[in-house]
Amino acid sequence: MAIIKSSQKTKKYTVSRFQNLIHERFCVCTQRYSLCVPNAFILNNELDLACVRKSDYLDEFEIKMTYSDFKADFKKTFCKNGELMNKHDGLEDGVYRSNYFYFVFPEGVIPIDEIPENYGVIIGNKFGTLSVVREAKRLHNRKVSIETKFNLAMKLHYRWWNIEDHKRNHNFKCLEETNKKESK
Repeated sequence: MAIIKSSQKTKKYTVSRFQNLIHERFCVCTQRYSLCVPNAFILNNELDLACVRKSDYLDEFEIKMTYSDFKADFKKTFCKNGELMNKHDGLEDGVYRSNYFYFVFPEGVIPIDEIPENYGVIIGNKFGTLSVVREAKRLHNRKVSIETKFNLAMKLHYRWWNIEDHKRNHNFKCLEETNKKESK
């Protein structure tokens, strides 16, 4: 009888890895969202991940890798109708666009009791899986406009084409180098 030791390593998290895990779990598996856009800008604020539900409500996933980054998030502002507002005051008052707001972070980075009760909490454990510790509460009932959905979709469209252009340029350069070597 052989004894096999577990060699599971602690998974390293990045913002991109969290974005992919959230997309896989909520967009692909549960099909909760009709549109998910990483690094989207709405009201001059970047959303780490913006996801539009089939009901046209917007979920914002704010990914935090450090405690200091979490604290700094409460100092962020945005401009609405020429007036500068604190992002989290705007979320609570329903002025800011997101209907649901989640903080996402690696296990042990942020004490959960410091996160406002209306916000959802998603934690990545050391094995690379996500746990929804607390679902976000709906902050307001305004649905995302067709214009905002279109703008988000266009951001995805342009990103895809930029990636495809990069691939084509890379493949073209490789082909040119191969042709040069073969002609010598």
